[in-house]
Parts: sequence; C-alpha cells; structure tokens
Amino acid sequence: MSDTLNPRNVLGEARWSNPMARRNYPDEFKRDAVALYRDTEGATITVVAAELDVSEATLSAWCKTGLSTERDILRSAAKYFAGETNW
Repeated sequence: MSDTLNPRNVLGEARWSNPMARRNYPDEFKRDAVALYRDTEGATITVVAAELDVSEATLSAWCKTGLSTERDILRSAAKYFAGETNW
C-alpha cells in the first residue's frame, strides 16, 4: 500500500495521508451487507465487497460478528428454555 504526500499542509511539513482511510458505516448498512451476502446464492465475499465498495476484510468481519451475535442469542435462548423444563 503506498501513501501519498498531502500538499495541503500549511506549515510546509510533509504529511502523509492514507488513501485507504478508515470509514465508518452505519449499522443498518452493515446488516444489509451481511444479509446480501448470506441471501444471495453463490455469492462470495469478494464479489459482494466489490459491489458495495468495502474491503473483503471488512465484510468478512461483519459476517463473523453477525454469526457470533446469532450464536449468543441462540445460546441464551437454549439456557432460558432449558431452565423452564421440569423433567
């Protein structure tokens, strides 16, 4: 990854700006991106990420976060219902 010199520094100091600067995405966008990936048959992280103009690593992280959230919800539900049964 190459950095580019930022000529706008008024003090004359060399400043480097990263063209791949971190972007913040709304939660709704993240959820929709994960849903698009999961609901599209034959979709790949690479293709969906390119279509949404996000990095593959970013989309992959969102998908993993979604999976762990789902697992946590299911785990909590299982514990709740297991506690309700009287065998």
